[in-house]
Amino acid sequence: MKLSPSFPTKLIWTLILGMGFSIPNAGAAYRAKAHLANRSPAQALVGVSPKLSARHARELLGPKYTRVLPKGVESSPYAFETFIEETVRAQLPKEFKKQAHAVSRAVIEESERYEFDPVFLLAVIANESSFNPKIYGSVGEVGLMQIKPDTAEWIRRKFNIPNVKTTAKALENPVTNVRIGAAFLALLREQFDSHGRLYLAAYNMGAGNVHKKLSANDWPKQYPVRVMKRYLAFYQGFKLTVRDAQKRLYAVSELIKKS
Repeated sequence: MKLSPSFPTKLIWTLILGMGFSIPNAGAAYRAKAHLANRSPAQALVGVSPKLSARHARELLGPKYTRVLPKGVESSPYAFETFIEETVRAQLPKEFKKQAHAVSRAVIEESERYEFDPVFLLAVIANESSFNPKIYGSVGEVGLMQIKPDTAEWIRRKFNIPNVKTTAKALENPVTNVRIGAAFLALLREQFDSHGRLYLAAYNMGAGNVHKKLSANDWPKQYPVRVMKRYLAFYQGFKLTVRDAQKRLYAVSELIKKS
């Protein structure tokens, strides 16, 4: 059976046009806030790479990925960075909003480390936990990316991740959870030769179960579609915020001309 590394074009556009989905309120939450504009170098979200995001988007969506990603992704790293942080801030529960910068930094740094689009990690988090760091799954999964402690310890050892504890309580820490979850996704991505639909399914049901399905000519679909639905929704939100920012800039320039 020939495996296509990206999601089928028909499936992508069914998600965009046919299924319908709500845009996360993070899209409307994007603002060029003063606390972002005036950050010190130590506070900056280092490592954001729009070009890397575009490469991973191509891996997931195929050659038509440019119809999904706005031009601002590659041309405006600051806007992209700000969108990621404001998305995280909008989605986190109230008690965790003060950690939005640290979580955003972890998402971007781990994306850079493993060559993911950070918006992809946001989509996985949204699907797994709705950004609730304290949520527990039915079989002991914990936190943002729903990692089990035994899996976390295995990943920690395999990747030699320093300064990380893997108890259930420790995995409630959103930064720790993102570090472990991103590494786990990277491992699955390698195992499945960068086939997004497959490594996403493996994250949910385990690599062994995915191989069993493939041997029966049964492609796993439900979980990957849910994640990709959120991935596309986040980018639709980014498109809207870029357009809104452009309109605001135009309005300001017109006011200046008339003054």
